[in-house]
Amino acid sequence: MPEEKRISKAVTADSCVLYVPADAVRKVSAQLTDLILKDYQRASALLQFGQEVFHDAGTGELLALCKKIMGNPVWFLNNTFQPLLVTAEEPFHFPVRELLQMKNLTFEKETLLLEGDSACPYQQIIGRIRHNGRVAGYLYAAALTAPFISAVDQYYVSQMCMLLGLRPSLEESGEKSTGKHRLFVDLITNQITDEEIAAQRMRHVNWHPSEKYYVLSVELGSKIKRPDSIREQMEALLGTEMYLYQGYCTAILGSPAYKNLSAYDLRSLTEYLEKMDLYAGLSYGFLNILEAARAFKQSMIAPGLRKRLTAGIHLARYEDVVFMHLIQIADEHGVPPVSFCHPVVKKVHQYDEEYGTEYLRTLTAYIHFNQGLQENADALYIHRNTMYKRIGFLKDYFQIDFDNHRLVMKLRVSTQVYSYMGWLNIQDINGPFE
Repeated sequence: MPEEKRISKAVTADSCVLYVPADAVRKVSAQLTDLILKDYQRASALLQFGQEVFHDAGTGELLALCKKIMGNPVWFLNNTFQPLLVTAEEPFHFPVRELLQMKNLTFEKETLLLEGDSACPYQQIIGRIRHNGRVAGYLYAAALTAPFISAVDQYYVSQMCMLLGLRPSLEESGEKSTGKHRLFVDLITNQITDEEIAAQRMRHVNWHPSEKYYVLSVELGSKIKRPDSIREQMEALLGTEMYLYQGYCTAILGSPAYKNLSAYDLRSLTEYLEKMDLYAGLSYGFLNILEAARAFKQSMIAPGLRKRLTAGIHLARYEDVVFMHLIQIADEHGVPPVSFCHPVVKKVHQYDEEYGTEYLRTLTAYIHFNQGLQENADALYIHRNTMYKRIGFLKDYFQIDFDNHRLVMKLRVSTQVYSYMGWLNIQDINGPFE
């Protein structure tokens, strides 16, 4: 190869000289300028990041700056590798926790570069965040948008982890963590598995036990600029402490064992949610405080499932959408929801599509209203005699035996599936949940 075509570098004690072919000078110069500019921008963003940490900025703001520095999606993980916040629009890119746990960092090494493999076909960097000598969480970045410059990117991850370690936790705000707050987080992350330890810690922070509990979680989202203000207003309405966690303002509510909380019991909060255009989820009631982690997940799931039924409901109870959740789980695992439908419901739906009738709505009202003719007629805004004729047609034409309780149960399941698929609005027929 001619000497002028060879690329090499000469390194001295105080310099690094890059030799390139004459016809490549402009291209290489532009690339170097771009790299220097990019590094200047990243260094400036890192400086801003440090200032935001010092001024107790919210975790969401810090995460956005992390993404700006890395030029790639970034995750905040807790100390068990569970994702807390993420900048990626497609969270499924995050590898399973077991893979990260298998490649855990050693005590001496604060950042780790993971090469792509069949499970995660891209480079990843994970850095440990320490606070007061203990692991407070992890910062995880994946080369989904741009390739890593390994040493440089690891440097920035280590710097951000060091700065994040100045905060007490990865919670949503810079507020000082109280004993109740720490207990709350430990409960909803399943860090406490012993009832006696939970009871001791509750006594220690003056948290009075209840016969029954619910977890309430209000979705805040990125549009909320002052989450602390929202939290304080909702605390005043509920008369109990709430905490900012994972993009939610959440609380554990106590109630008597016989009480079943509804939107009516929380009407002041519901009115506030409607005014602020916020959505909240309420878990199933539970008797053992150790079930708080499961209930927290229920409270996060409920609003999204509730919107599939009817938009504009700002407080969603998990008990009203639990069957929707089962259908969703099956759907996510490749089981078509329509496979749960009884064939007769499909036939009724096809008949309606072909002839423009409303027999599926009639069937749904009849089996969900305990087969009361007048109640059904009122719900469908039709005359009682019309309702009677439609039920007769369903019995004769589709051979539906409404005295067969097992069949009626299957038909109810089928109509729930149709509601999940968006083909039927059960609440529009049955009215709001109580």
